[in-house]
Amino acid sequence: MRYITEMDLRDLYHEEPFTTYYLAADNRLTPGARQFLTDRRIPCEIAREDEQGKKTDTVPVDEETESVPSWQLLKLWHTLEHAESLILLTAEWFSRHGEHLAAEDFTALARTLQRTRMACEKGELPPALTFWNCTESELHEKADNTVLPLGLEKLPEDEALRAKLLMLNHLRTYLQMLEPLVMETQSWHRDTGPERYEGLIHILHSLNDVLCIMMGNYMRGSV
Repeated sequence: MRYITEMDLRDLYHEEPFTTYYLAADNRLTPGARQFLTDRRIPCEIAREDEQGKKTDTVPVDEETESVPSWQLLKLWHTLEHAESLILLTAEWFSRHGEHLAAEDFTALARTLQRTRMACEKGELPPALTFWNCTESELHEKADNTVLPLGLEKLPEDEALRAKLLMLNHLRTYLQMLEPLVMETQSWHRDTGPERYEGLIHILHSLNDVLCIMMGNYMRGSV
């Protein structure tokens, strides 16, 4: 089984725009890839043998998929736990600089990631995320991607504000690094328990959206 990412679809669409995406029967879409198709109202269909030459992924898939090895799971759980510690360190930093509301938000994010990790470790679906009384889809709509990627030319001159944006961007990019690790772990599965990993990716996307919203607020001076 191979997972088709948003970047895969972007590259295909850039090469030649398509109105229907034909997904190979043994492939799956990541949440980001699904969102890419949804945003452009492109239907996704399972490719038949006579459609294999259309916009489907052509990278060969391993003939056999083994069960997830223990070291792979440990790597994933420990990396998620490390992400929690980074979020808590950020909460402490913001608290020390008088940003108590932001610190509370970071603490809530760390708890959300912890609950998600613990559910996945038990083989359960992670709980649905709500933050600031917003659902996952509402957070995605509110996410301010206009400030990304955060380049040097976009950094403000104010030293304190620049430090806050850099810390937020550090967390955002670290969470982005986790998605390929989750997908790598998920790739060891064929039909056993993939939902918990897809749920985990959804949570990571939502946490990323929260950080984008916070960065946008700081950039506009609305915090």
